[in-house]
Amino acid sequence: IPADKNFKPYSDYIGSHLEVMDVATGKRKILHSAPNSLQAPNWTPDNKRLIYNSDGLLYFYDLTTGAISKLNTGAINDNNNDHVLSFDGKMLGISNHLGNKSTIYTLPATGSDAPTKINEEASGPS
Repeated sequence: IPADKNFKPYSDYIGSHLEVMDVATGKRKILHSAPNSLQAPNWTPDNKRLIYNSDGLLYFYDLTTGAISKLNTGAINDNNNDHVLSFDGKMLGISNHLGNKSTIYTLPATGSDAPTKINEEASGPS
């Protein structure tokens, strides 16, 4: 669907899809659609889930069941699309907005009430 004539990037949204593609065949499949912005999906190392950002929160998408679950990041709830899983999939690095700065936190990939802050706000953006 084409964007409206008065469309304003990063404030207006036309919706998002979580989508996978078979690289060998080029066949694409939409897994989930939403009216808002879904950002930066990453595969978990076990290839069972995607983790993505939406409206400052992080979510898991289960590739087998299609279930979506919110990842607990405690009070750190203005996350941007800069997140990364450790190679073993056990830890997650996230970037949270504090004022005009982004601050880096780490937490277990299963979630945490108290992520660990890695850098001071003054050293941001992350």
